[in-house]
Amino acid sequence: MCRNIKTLYNFEPPATDKLVAFSLGDRRLGIPLRFVAEVHQLAAIAPAAMPGGGFVGHLDLRGKAVPVLDLRGALGQPVRVWDPGMHFMIVVDGERRAAIAVDEVDGVVDGEIASGDGGSAEAATSCLGIARTTGGLVTVVDAVGLTALAFKCARGEAS
Repeated sequence: MCRNIKTLYNFEPPATDKLVAFSLGDRRLGIPLRFVAEVHQLAAIAPAAMPGGGFVGHLDLRGKAVPVLDLRGALGQPVRVWDPGMHFMIVVDGERRAAIAVDEVDGVVDGEIASGDGGSAEAATSCLGIARTTGGLVTVVDAVGLTALAFKCARGEAS
């Protein structure tokens, strides 16, 4: 497993609801900051024996194996070729942690979610809504569902 991880940000839970904005191709998305523990620059991962559903492998995060989900694959897009410039967010749902690989993390932004379906662990890549930020509109994705999907894929239960 890879131990060569460069930490870019460490987050403390916010007093207000903020978003971690990131890009995926030409799309701008966000995850509520309360679910994002850290952001790292990717060096390498231990590839999955049976990748699928966006699951691409594991990384060693301070001695713990963390499943890595490429958000492109989870959204039905072709998985990107890995390069050291990619970012990943450590997303936390209770005791579970998953690494969500994205093209680039833009940073923390203020944005009120305007609409959405509420999301769920079953609808792993559901949209929680759209947030208006100073940088434009951001599609807010379901962090709890992404974490659940990463663990499901790591166990070979989803493809």
